Parts: sequence; structure tokens; C-alpha cells
Amino acid sequence: MNKKVGIIADRLNRTLTGVGTYVYHLVRELSKTEDISLITYEDPSLPFDVPTVIMNPLGLFSSKSLYLWHFYVNGALRRTTEFDILHSPENAALVAPVKCRKVVTIHDLILYLFPQYTGLLHSIRYRMLPWTIKTADRIIAVSQSTKQDLVTRVGVPQHKITVIYPGVGPEFRPCDPDIVKKTRDKYHLNTPVILYTGTLAPHKNVSTLVTSFKRLKESGMPHSLVLTGVKGWRYKPVLETIQRLHLEKDVLFTGYIPYEDMPGMYSAADLYVYPSLYEGFGLPVVEAMACGCPVVASNVSSLPEVVGDAGVLAAPTVDELATSMQEILRDESLRNELSRKGLDRASKFTWKKTAVETRKVYEELV
Repeated sequence: MNKKVGIIADRLNRTLTGVGTYVYHLVRELSKTEDISLITYEDPSLPFDVPTVIMNPLGLFSSKSLYLWHFYVNGALRRTTEFDILHSPENAALVAPVKCRKVVTIHDLILYLFPQYTGLLHSIRYRMLPWTIKTADRIIAVSQSTKQDLVTRVGVPQHKITVIYPGVGPEFRPCDPDIVKKTRDKYHLNTPVILYTGTLAPHKNVSTLVTSFKRLKESGMPHSLVLTGVKGWRYKPVLETIQRLHLEKDVLFTGYIPYEDMPGMYSAADLYVYPSLYEGFGLPVVEAMACGCPVVASNVSSLPEVVGDAGVLAAPTVDELATSMQEILRDESLRNELSRKGLDRASKFTWKKTAVETRKVYEELV
């Protein structure tokens, strides 16, 4: 395809979590075969070669003014004729009409489903979503669940939406015992581990997970609950739940873990639990399965679609999560079975496949 694609890539200038991980791997794979350029406010210093268009007059914008940068770049791109296709790989980042074809990836519709869990600045950007959809030539949804939400909640015609799943890289695999030991030593994991990874935000339902974990401790389980990730918007209820249940010594916070340490962390865990109330896809679940870690996930939104029969699906309540965790931790044969199924399931999600299917969308538009 002899067409030039511009990809809005400010996510690559920040800590890679969630959508940032999607953007990084999509760009890396597309750069192998496509004529793409990144559009951002500063050089992201990637470990692979890809042209970057810096849109930052007089150095006015930084990571502290991203919302203003998005308003600016919308105006700047409205006048550009440099690209044949513009791709915004995150929700509501590109709303202005442009002179070329436009592709937008929609990861979730949390504003519509859980507006109470959305901060003010995020809410302002999400409210641009109708304009994003109206001006987009094609929308990529990261799951059938997200596609259905777009159709029923926003009224997007089905023919305008293409479902393309995110992937998981080959670095996510069961780790050798020496790597697991180094991970346990580095993060002071001295007991068996139940793992949660992700932002500590309200819709992630981590307070419910903590309360479920209390049930396990009361039944004599020796495990610690390890919470990784950044403290997101309104995370204090999680801390209050831990204090109220006197779990300060049993719930461990690691903070953000570098990407290269995550396979070791998943491999060190006896169980991975994802209690979220809503997910557009749920990438950590696939990463855990790829490392052979048994999974308990909520039976809501996209998670049944992603997990299939390779994990245990439970209602995101204290009782059901606690029962499911106990069942797996007490049954070694079940853990082994879920580990095998998880490895097979995760192999179906690859970044190469994500890039190939994204390229097809570009080709259809030009």
C-alpha cells in the first residue's frame, strides 16, 4: 500500500499501560511493512526506527498539558495534506474533520456505562466521542463487546466498525525458575501470590477483590495479594478497605512494574484475578494466560469473550470471587488444566495479527 499513514502517538511519551501498550506494539508491527509516521509533542525515543512528526510550537506542550495538546493538534491536522490516512489509536483523540481518511480505535465506552467513574478531564474528552465517530471513516473496536456498545449506546452503524483484537508479545511466556526467583526477590514476595495488575481505579473493583481475599485469609490460605500498577483516579477506597479489614501485612503494593518484569511477575503467581466491572478488552488477562498463570475474571463486558473456557468466570461480587479463588487454589489439577488452556487461548492473540488486520482497514479506505 503506497499510502502514508499518520498515527497520533502521544501515549508513547508516557508510562506504557493499557492503551499505551496497544499503541506501542501496533506501531512496532506496522513500521515493519507500512509507511507510517508518528504524530506527537516530543520524540518518544523508541527502540525501532519510525519517522516522527513533532507538533509542539515553541515547546509549549508537555506531559502536563496533554489535554491542551490534543485540542491544538486537532486544529493543526485539520489543515494538513501530508497524510492519506490519520489513525487515532485511542478514544476521542481526533475529532476535527480532516482532508484525508480517518481511522479511530475505540477501546471502551466507560463514560456511557459508568460516568461516575470518570474524572473531569477524561469526561471532557469522552464527550467529544460523538464528533469522533461522526467524522471517522472507519472505527476499530477492540472487542465484539465494545462494538455492541458502540451500536447500542451511540448508534454507530455496524458496517462502520471493524473488530480487531489486541495481542500479546512472545515475551509473555512461562518463565524459568531462576527468573521467577529474581522477580520474587526484587519485589519481596516471600509468600504464595495472588496477583492483580492494572490501575487502581473505581471500575476495576479492587476493593471487592480485597474483601474477597479477606475470606481466603480467614480460611487459612497462606497467600499475599499483590497489587501492581499506578494509583488511578479515586483509589483511596482501596486503601481504606485494606485498613478496615486489617490486611496491611497481607496486601502488597508494588507500584508500576517495568514491562520487562511482568512475565516474571505473572509466572510467580499461583493465581491471577481480574475483578473489573467493565473492560473494553482486558489485556492483562491475556498476558497472565500467556505466562501459564490460572485466571479468575469477571463475567462481564468483554472478559468472557477474551477468556473463553481457559479461565474461571465469576460475577464481580465478594462471594463469587472468593469461592472461585478458593476452588482453584485448593485444586492443583484444576490449576494445571487452566494453565494449559490459558497458554493455548493466549496464542490466538498476537500483535502481528493485530497489525495485519489494521493494515486491511487502511487498504479498504484507500
